[in-house]
Amino acid sequence: MTSKKSAMKKKTADSSTDVQVHKIEATLLESEARYRRLADHAPDIIFRYDISPTMKLAYINPAVQTITGYTPQDCYADPLLMMNMIHPDDMNLMTDYMQSLTPPSEPLIARWIGKDGTIRWMESRIVPIRDADGQLIAVEGITRDFTTRKQADEALRWNQSLLQLMSNSSPLGFLVVDNRTDNILYFNQRFCEIWGIQHLAERMRSGELKNNDIIPDCLPVLMDVPAFAESCKPLQYENNRVVVEDEIAFTESRTVRRFSTQIRGERDEYYGRFYIFEDISERKLAEAGLRQAKKSLETAHHELEQSFAREQQLARTDALTGVNSRGYLLELAAHEFMVAMRYKPPLSMLMVDIDRFKQVNDTFGHAIGDQAIKHIAQIVRAEIRSADIIGRYGAGDEFIILLPHTSTQEAMPLAERIHASVAAMHMETDLGALSVTLSVGIAQTIHDAAQPDTVENLFLRTDQALYAAKQAGRNRTVGFARE
Repeated sequence: MTSKKSAMKKKTADSSTDVQVHKIEATLLESEARYRRLADHAPDIIFRYDISPTMKLAYINPAVQTITGYTPQDCYADPLLMMNMIHPDDMNLMTDYMQSLTPPSEPLIARWIGKDGTIRWMESRIVPIRDADGQLIAVEGITRDFTTRKQADEALRWNQSLLQLMSNSSPLGFLVVDNRTDNILYFNQRFCEIWGIQHLAERMRSGELKNNDIIPDCLPVLMDVPAFAESCKPLQYENNRVVVEDEIAFTESRTVRRFSTQIRGERDEYYGRFYIFEDISERKLAEAGLRQAKKSLETAHHELEQSFAREQQLARTDALTGVNSRGYLLELAAHEFMVAMRYKPPLSMLMVDIDRFKQVNDTFGHAIGDQAIKHIAQIVRAEIRSADIIGRYGAGDEFIILLPHTSTQEAMPLAERIHASVAAMHMETDLGALSVTLSVGIAQTIHDAAQPDTVENLFLRTDQALYAAKQAGRNRTVGFARE
């Protein structure tokens, strides 16, 4: 009876164990199925290679086809297919990786060649599986397509290298400061050269020095330290969004241009400031040289204008008498004649000749004769109006007087006053008193549409009137009588 009960208990216990075993097996199968589903739908390649007792591909998920073009069946049929996908130039990387019993902490990055020949960068992490005795029996791994990130990393490195090259080759000095922490985020070699702090470059680059740490070494190059410090104060305020552009006076006649603007994030969060420094000393010296050259040219131009004006005045003025020279007189006569012809006012011309002036020169000498001519010119100028024009003409003892808006009859009284004033002139000389008389011829413009007048004809008529005065005995005035 006891034996029978023991058998019953044993049977019951075995039955309970079988149930537990079945439950565990079911749980394991369910867990395996769940993880397989996850692996089958993963975007990365998941695989397991059994190595012992024989090498075979135990599992690979469908992602292998999405990434490489090879199906899982292709891989199961050829256990070495995954190895053969690796680019020949990177095969040594995979060999070294697989031969190591303890895989590197870093993933393996190598190029794979897909079924269509496309080359992709792949990142693999492989884990060794060992038995209880520590023997390697399998490897499991995950491989993801690293191409896009690799290309982005290469593009970033390229851009960084290019930016560094451009920065180091630039004549501008760059500085980026995080004003929240005072950390120097970036600077180039030119910045150090401009401020004379090349000896601090390594410590700045390593982060040992902050922005305020380098300021004492920058001060010796400044002409006005207090002014510079004052100009920097507004740049420290977060609310100061002003873009600063100014010039800093350095020692040794140097000038540095400063440009500064705030650095803010996409959501307008404040980070710090970006500075650009440019040594414009040579430009400033060149500008100063240009200003000096311009000033010198302007001075030279002014002097030339004054010289030209003097020369022009000398050319227009008779040196002895101070009245208009013959050449300028002819220009003025042509102008006044043109005005008279256009607007029809009368224009009279007086031709004045000193009677028997050759005898004056022969008796008293040319020096006295010149004094007489000069004195007569002064007398005539005192009698005429400001609008009237006088000039020396002929052999030297003749004058022309132009009287705008004046007819021959109106000119007669002037001629008589000139006669009287000259006749009253007495010059005391070593050879006795000198007195002279004048002969004057007068003519005026003629307005005749049938026979237009000319300035040459006006001179001719005036000369004819003077000739008539001389023929009549001199010391008189004769007006031209039109036939």
